[in-house]
Amino acid sequence: MSVKSQREMLEAAIAADFDDLAAHAAYADLLAESGDPRGEYIQLRLALEDQNQSPRLLREWEERATALLRRHERDWLGSLAPFLLDRPRPTVEPVAPNIEFTFRRGWVAELDVQDVRHAFTTVLARAPEIRMLQALTLRNTGGPIESGPLESLLTCPYFGTVKSFALGDPEAYLCSANGSIAVSLVQKMTQLRELDLRAYGVGARLFAQPLPHVRSLHVDFLGFAPLRALAENASLTNLERLFLWVREAAVPPERPDPTEVGEPLPQAPDEFAAAELRPFLAAPQFGRLTTLALRTELLGDVGCAEIAQSGVLRRLTRLDLRNCGITDAGAEALARSQDLGHLEWLDVGANRLTPAGVARLQEAEIRVQWDSQWGEYLQPDRDDVIV
Repeated sequence: MSVKSQREMLEAAIAADFDDLAAHAAYADLLAESGDPRGEYIQLRLALEDQNQSPRLLREWEERATALLRRHERDWLGSLAPFLLDRPRPTVEPVAPNIEFTFRRGWVAELDVQDVRHAFTTVLARAPEIRMLQALTLRNTGGPIESGPLESLLTCPYFGTVKSFALGDPEAYLCSANGSIAVSLVQKMTQLRELDLRAYGVGARLFAQPLPHVRSLHVDFLGFAPLRALAENASLTNLERLFLWVREAAVPPERPDPTEVGEPLPQAPDEFAAAELRPFLAAPQFGRLTTLALRTELLGDVGCAEIAQSGVLRRLTRLDLRNCGITDAGAEALARSQDLGHLEWLDVGANRLTPAGVARLQEAEIRVQWDSQWGEYLQPDRDDVIV
């Protein structure tokens, strides 16, 4: 077998399982035998993963690996080097965005892009250096003179190894990204484990996608109710953590794609419970779900009663019901459930609870987060909050 064929075979094995250390080791040996310094670098990084070695050896290996990386990093990064290594020019629109990257076992494994620029994504889409990429974060796509910086990524053939994808800034409260093509990108990520979309315009098709490996799903700035669609998605058997927030994105509206418009929002908690919440809570594929966050004013006290009666509390450890319009009646419905004590943590902040309602929840001897309440009992200043 030719060296090229061996290399392609080992790269395919690494792409299929990035934790296959034997494949990494064989690949490193193959490169080293052909005189490629990246082979030695990978050998050293693999050796450093064994912390049972003597401190002296570990120190020597670390110093040698660092020296090799400094000498060859620009070559190994190829066309990405100007964006990842060079400082941005001090102009209104820098050529290089603020990007953090991680090398792991000789590959570009993680990219975290603060300001997504078209110049970068055009190069990224064609860069074979990311063919083992494990994690991609794109925080801000809304530059003042940028137009569709994500479009170029639709042609990228290297996203099949990505296990974690985040669109939007996890550290920002307001919306910072356009998610109109998020579904098309997700379809390329067949090994996806974690999906975090804090972007406006995420299409309804997302919730019907086959996502058999996804363990964590976080979607914010939703303009439609997605629970029934999730209930009908039988592929979500590995889902452990789910966060959904239905709220306005506070961005200029765009004409929606008719194929991406989800179910219209119900008009009242009763309708939401019957059409969305009840089918979701009864869906059999969520047996591994332990962390659930549902944030929508449509949930209300009726939704609390549905949750209490559904049996879902028996398997959850964390439940987030912030911004759900809950009053003491909803707290009472939860408190009456014998399953409430299975929770380790319950967040009912930013609702309409009184201290009496909170006290009922605390009787279950679980941690209750209840900051920022508001309601009639705060007379005479109704702008006050409890923190």
